[in-house]
Amino acid sequence: MRLFAVAAPGLESLVAGELGGTCVPGGAEWEADLAGLYRANLWSRFATRIVVRLAQFRARDFAGFAREVEALDWAPYAGGAVRLDVTASSRKSRLYHTGALEERVRTAVARRLSVAEDAAVALGISVRGERDLFTISVDSSGERLHRRGWREATARAPLRETLAAGLLALAGWDPATPLVDPLCGSGTIVLEGALSATNRAPGANRRFAFQDWPGYRDELFSELLAEARAGERPPPAVLLGSDRDAGAIEAARGNAARAGFADAVRFDCQELAQAALPAGAPGLILTNLPYGRRIRADPSLPRALEHLARSRPGWRLAMLAPASGRSHPTTSPTLDNGGIEVRLLVRGPW
Repeated sequence: MRLFAVAAPGLESLVAGELGGTCVPGGAEWEADLAGLYRANLWSRFATRIVVRLAQFRARDFAGFAREVEALDWAPYAGGAVRLDVTASSRKSRLYHTGALEERVRTAVARRLSVAEDAAVALGISVRGERDLFTISVDSSGERLHRRGWREATARAPLRETLAAGLLALAGWDPATPLVDPLCGSGTIVLEGALSATNRAPGANRRFAFQDWPGYRDELFSELLAEARAGERPPPAVLLGSDRDAGAIEAARGNAARAGFADAVRFDCQELAQAALPAGAPGLILTNLPYGRRIRADPSLPRALEHLARSRPGWRLAMLAPASGRSHPTTSPTLDNGGIEVRLLVRGPW
């Protein structure tokens, strides 16, 4: 089957690299069997969702578009009543009205499947039009893949887990070395570091949409899950987060407990000025600076963080900051964090 991994802006190459796919605008595409589909959902640290490319065709009028959609084989994706979750985009096509495209899909699919608005099972369908060429895809993930299944509590400016994992990769963090986030909020960066350091599959604690498909092979997925859990290991280095906000630290500790990392990470309530780097081998300080939208920006933070990084030899510093701010020779591609264009600024080692 033809698969496509949706990626947030700036993470496309990371997604292509981890899944062995071809990097294309918006993500990565590749061919895989059923095991490959399951494995991609289970193991992807960076992708937003994994979709199955069901069909691609040209259409220049709505009647022809609807006929093509209705003629597709929808049976493998619905074993009973489903509620439809349809999204459409269209660029430089005669059929540019996305609402009309979505409605045609709902009507066409309802002729082939049992559809009910209150159905427990959702069928996610995406339509992408480009110069009259339409691609129809079925979502295999369900909830976006950044939902690892453990974060219930968040701080005021939560970072998506997929972006946090991307920052660790873009900063070149070695999971065998220490990781410190002195502005950790609800702990997402540190907990994503724990996932990588312990070789934990990011999707091991959640469900996926493909588990509701008629052809779902539970024994195959259980085998892949058991294989993943057998490869887990204790973290080889210190994973430390701190924050001045006691509520954020309480949230971080709760998230760590739900993720099974209560003994693998440490979260301390303290001011940045009191933060200290662990003794031993050098590592990485990685943090998400406040931008002023949800938390007031503080121009003194970069210098304070650099002072912390310089307190022990060999440490590096990486800061997620607005793309419109000061530049630095070692920066990441432009990323998106809650609708804000950002870059990862990397400095050191000192």
